[in-house]
Amino acid sequence: MPEPTFNDVELLQQFCIRYVNKAVREHFNDINDIDDSNLTTTNSRHVAKLVSLHKDKDPITLTVARLLAFYFACGSFEAQPIYGIPVTTFHESNYLKPQVSLHFAEKVSEASTHNRKPVLALVSYRITDENLSMAEVNALAVKIKADFATPKLHFKKGRTKFSYRDKVKGYEFILTAFDETNAEKVIKAVLKLNNHAYDDERLTDTESRKNWNVTGTQTILGKTYKKPQRRPVADVYFSHAELKIDGLPEPIVLVDTTGRFAKALQKTY
Repeated sequence: MPEPTFNDVELLQQFCIRYVNKAVREHFNDINDIDDSNLTTTNSRHVAKLVSLHKDKDPITLTVARLLAFYFACGSFEAQPIYGIPVTTFHESNYLKPQVSLHFAEKVSEASTHNRKPVLALVSYRITDENLSMAEVNALAVKIKADFATPKLHFKKGRTKFSYRDKVKGYEFILTAFDETNAEKVIKAVLKLNNHAYDDERLTDTESRKNWNVTGTQTILGKTYKKPQRRPVADVYFSHAELKIDGLPEPIVLVDTTGRFAKALQKTY
């Protein structure tokens, strides 16, 4: 008896309508009380949901585009969380203690004027108190929102590498900033979250003699491409904060200013 035939494209689209849309609605459960026909393009989460939901009449190219938007832009189907521990912070004293990650990003409009993807920055530290309570986590989220998100804290990322180390308190910052003033600005803001005083003797800087403006070209599969500029100078703005705790399947999003994280404890969009 011959095997039944089916259309692969239709099968994929039916899968997306039945199963992916279910995940989309779960991801946007904070706005599921609003009928889809009443979603507005003036609200970032409404737009994200409209883009992600699959429809019967979608051509296959739009189906794929919706999947990509939901996977990568909305951050729903994320890969297994990675605990981003720089080599210099891989010390037994703080290994796998709760880690707070503060993410910064260049504005898309500013990046587009330079014909590049938005420049990103990350500052993280360890919480040395292992008996962390949910009440303390919520209090930290409120404080980050007040100090970093309203308004968005920003600094100029540059080419000089600055280091600030205080392992006992959980700090081992390594960031590239435009100058010492910008480095101090973001470091002091992080220390303030924990009511820790800034010690200028712990700050060191390393300035490379390399000419970062020179990019050159490279040949890939027979075609010539311009190499991306390393250590570009850009203003980066706070975007979101995460708390990673060993044993949890995914990070706790403490604060979100982007509209990407529905489960964030604090939001400013």
